[in-house]
Amino acid sequence: MEIHQERMVKAQELLAELDFDFMAIFPSSNMLYLSGFYDEPGERMLLLLLPREAEPIFLIPELYEEQVKQESPFQDIRIWSDSDDPMNLLRRTVVDLAVKEARVLVDDGMWVKFFLMLREALPKAKFSLVSRVMVPLRMQKTPHEIRCLEQAGAIADEAFEEIIRSKIAGMTELALARALEEAMKKRGAEKIAFETLIASGLNSALPHHRAGRRRIEPGDVVILDYGCRIQEYCSDITRTIVCKEASKEI
Repeated sequence: MEIHQERMVKAQELLAELDFDFMAIFPSSNMLYLSGFYDEPGERMLLLLLPREAEPIFLIPELYEEQVKQESPFQDIRIWSDSDDPMNLLRRTVVDLAVKEARVLVDDGMWVKFFLMLREALPKAKFSLVSRVMVPLRMQKTPHEIRCLEQAGAIADEAFEEIIRSKIAGMTELALARALEEAMKKRGAEKIAFETLIASGLNSALPHHRAGRRRIEPGDVVILDYGCRIQEYCSDITRTIVCKEASKEI
């Protein structure tokens, strides 16, 4: 909890230096980094507003109330239900912030649907991207963050060593992807970093081929693009192997 309070203070200092009134954070790694709370983006309005001098404000659907209270130290939580119009809550909150002609930073990944709601609530506002604050803030890793990254990288490396010792000829790309993911999870990975990409044979010429039902054959080039997460810190590894022996052309 303390680390999130420290991060908020640093974010507010940068916000003031850039002369912006508040940040609007969408469900993202930025929300997790600043508040300790995270969920996947959804169709309901869920925002974290960070003024440069006041306490952060959560605007959340009622189904998230207990989760936010448990996971975040910031307890100015304003709730709307499915029978409400979330725009009303947003307008009231903007009035409380006293920023009619605001300068606002919005999360780089915010869905247009919610950005348009902000713009409607603040028709005279000037908007820019929250990365202006979050990039310089997040690029400086703490010892704890570095340990998480190192662990995620080590797990990915160890899983690769296990996979190349196994018999992959005859496996489908999907089966190899699942085996690689299981090798990471049994070593402590909390979840995968992104969809595991396995591209074999002719598929290996496609940089972002998704794992499919093609069976891996002797002599195939096989590309593995994968990673895992430790406390939401990711590894991202790409390795190219050949099933059994490589041809002279390969």
